[in-house]
Amino acid sequence: MKARYDGRIVLTVLGMVAERERGFIKARQRDGIAKAKEAGVYTGGKSRIDGEGVEPQG
Repeated sequence: MKARYDGRIVLTVLGMVAERERGFIKARQRDGIAKAKEAGVYTGGKSRIDGEGVEPQG
């Protein structure tokens, strides 16, 4: 039984570390985008949907 709990603890800790690292990555990305906007080189992401090809719902 102890091994099962140890495994759960390890997975929980690894999940917490991964979640925290993802937050760091997002923060660095936001900082980089802000700097690029200040420098006038940020154009944003490419359009993924063609607005003319989409019919409005109604």
